[in-house]
Parts: sequence; C-alpha cells; structure tokens
Amino acid sequence: MTTNLSSRGLRTTLSIPGTGLSFSSRSGSSIRAQRAIAKENERVSRERLVAQNTHTTLKIQEDFEKAVSELLEFWRCQVPFFDRGDYESAAELRPFCSKIKPPKKFDPAKAAGPEPTKPTERSVAKTLQNEIESQILSAEPIPPVIYVLVPAIAFVFSLPVFLMVSWILISFPLFLVSMFFWCFVAYLAFKYLWLDQRRPDISRHVETNLRSSLETALLEFEKDKESYRVESKLRVERAEREYRQIVEDYECQVEVERTAWTEAEMERTKWARGILAGDSAIVSEAILASFAELTLPFDANLDAYVSDDGTTACLNLDLPEIEDVIEYSAIGCNKDGSAKYAKRDLNRRHHEYSQLTAGFIVLVICTVFSAAPTINDIIVGAYTQRGQSGKDTYVLQFKLNRSQRPSKDTVARMDACQFLGHYGVKVRVSNTGRLNPIPKPNWDELLASK
Repeated sequence: MTTNLSSRGLRTTLSIPGTGLSFSSRSGSSIRAQRAIAKENERVSRERLVAQNTHTTLKIQEDFEKAVSELLEFWRCQVPFFDRGDYESAAELRPFCSKIKPPKKFDPAKAAGPEPTKPTERSVAKTLQNEIESQILSAEPIPPVIYVLVPAIAFVFSLPVFLMVSWILISFPLFLVSMFFWCFVAYLAFKYLWLDQRRPDISRHVETNLRSSLETALLEFEKDKESYRVESKLRVERAEREYRQIVEDYECQVEVERTAWTEAEMERTKWARGILAGDSAIVSEAILASFAELTLPFDANLDAYVSDDGTTACLNLDLPEIEDVIEYSAIGCNKDGSAKYAKRDLNRRHHEYSQLTAGFIVLVICTVFSAAPTINDIIVGAYTQRGQSGKDTYVLQFKLNRSQRPSKDTVARMDACQFLGHYGVKVRVSNTGRLNPIPKPNWDELLASK
C-alpha cells in the first residue's frame, strides 16, 4: 500500500505484487479546486457588496434630486390670493350686541301681590271642622301606644321594599322615604278612627256656627280687600320707581358697553381701513409683515417704498447667493457602487438658480398684491452681495401691473422664468446662465414717474 500527496489531493494505492492486481482511490479536494471555489466566493461577495453600495448610492442620488426639485418649487404652495373684498370684510364693523342681561318687564300685578281670597261656605266649614278636631284632640289626645304602633306598622310595610332593593346603593334612602310615608298614612288612619265616634257632634257644631262664621269671614274679607287696595297701590308705585331706576342704570351700562365696543371695533379695523384707504405707512407695514410670514428655505430681506397715494410699490429685494442655495457638488457613483462627490455642471447650476429666483420673485409679487389691495403697480429691483466686499449688486429689475398678476390656476402650472420674460424683465444673462450686474434702480424717479 502506497500513499501519495500532491496538488490534486491524497492518492492511496493497494496492490498485490506479482499479480498485477491493484486498487487506487483519491480523497479530499485538490488545492487548485479549493482556490477556484475561494475565488468564486470572493467574486459573489464582491458583486453583492457592489449591488448594496449601488442601491444606497442611487437612493442618495434620488433624495438629492428630490431636495433640489422641492427647493425650486417651494414658492408655489405659498402664493396668497386675497382681494379687496377680503379687506372690506375685515374693515366692516360688527353689530353691537350687549352682554348685559336686560331687566325683566315690569308687571304691576306681580308688584301688587296676591289679592285676598274671598271665603266660601265650604272653606269656612272646613276651617270650623279643623278647629273643632284640634279642640277635641287637645281635650282627649290620642293614646301614646298609637305613636308606638305607627312606626312599627311603617317598619313592617317598608321592610319588604328594602329587601327587594337592597342591592342598590340608594336602598337605605328608599327605606327611609318608605318609613316616613307609611308613618304618615298610619297616623292619618288612627286619627280618623279616633275622631270617627265624634263625627255627629262635629257636624252639628259646624252647621250651627257656619252662618255666623261665614258672615264674620266676609266682613274680614272686605276689610282685607280695602286694605289690600291701598297697600297694593303703594307697592306698585314703589316698584315702578325702582323699575325705572333699574332701566336707567341698565341703559347707562349698555351705553358704556356700546362706546367701549365701538372703540375696540375701530381699533380692530384700523389696520384694514388704513390699507383700503391707501395709507402708505400702513401699506408698507402690511407688505413687510406679509413677507416676514413667508417660509423661505434661505435668508432674504425686503425693503418696500410705497407712493403717497398707496398705488405703487417699489420692492428692494435681497436675493440669496447661488452658493448658499444651489449645491456645487452632486452625488456620483464609484465602480464599487459607493457614493462620491462630483462637480455639477455650471450651466445647470445657473439655470436652477434662475428658476429659484424667478419663483421667489413671483411669490413676492403675489404676496404684495394680496397684502395691499390698493397697489396697482409693482417695481422690483433684486440684488445679490457678491465677492468679499459684500456690496449690493443688482441683477434684475421687473415691472408688473395688478391686471397681469397670475391667477391661482396659472400659478399651479406656470414657468416663473417664462412669466417674467413675457412681461419684460430687465436682466443680463451670460453664456453660462450667470446673472450679470445691471444699473441700480433709482427708486425716487420710479415712484415719481408713477
């Protein structure tokens, strides 16, 4: 038996000398095959890593392009569309409505009080009967044992009610109510039985004294009626004087409240009325306030000069620098799929900057027209601050009339650069799309010419 180790693996041979009989077997893999398998695994791992890196880089590129697109379109969703009617509604004084509760209407009958009730034969008889029963009960009171039986009877009748509703939280209050009820019923029953034997005497006494008691009651009624007539008149006069005083106080309070309301309404609508009147100071303040409310993805400033009649506005607009808003580098892809920074095309950067500034100017124009309904003409002078000196360099001048303002439907699909070009924007563009300097606008002359 022999064993040989080579690059192709381990070979074992078994033979019988002199017979020519032998058997060979190979075990294990060759070094060359192992190297091939390792190389294939490395290639697959490398391709998988490249695919992962490429997918990540493409996602970064997609996010970058999306951010650029959102930056160039930031102005569309913010364009306001207010007109004169909105400000007229804001300037309208709201009707006064007092919060003080007015006094109730004067009622002489209520102030006079209830009239005496004329006695009737039935009412006098009932009174006589009650008096006689009280005298009898005073002379011959109900035996004390009855006052013991009354609560006992009430307890017997109330206990089933308590047992039936014992699961309810209010079972004990119901039990007490039932006890009082049955005590009252039992007392009335015992009282009726105690006086039942004396009913004939009570009836005879009532019949005997009814006529004289009725005449006496009628005489007292006439006296009470005459007294009521005099006293009610005095009460009505006194109540009427008090009511007039209450009404006067109420009217004074309402007048004070009305005056305060009018002053508050005048103060509330002062701003809107000043804008509708074309007050240059208020119009200028409204323009700057509306500009400050805009959500801008960059720093920008605005100065507004409004004519005395409030019909023309000159806007001195500070544009962002191209380096601050337009990316200098883009995301590229290496051979292994990883991300790398690549210099972006200069013409494309200037084109994007032109789109951004044009959309920004359209947004400012629409904002001014909405903030100041008396403004009919707008003159825009836009500048940047180039170089290390930081001096203002004007690159654009534009005029627009209110009739040329884009509509809501137009803004949703318009090209801002084409819009400005259609209405004669004053601008100088180089071969690379760069905005070159133009003369500084003379705001005094522009306002005077309008």
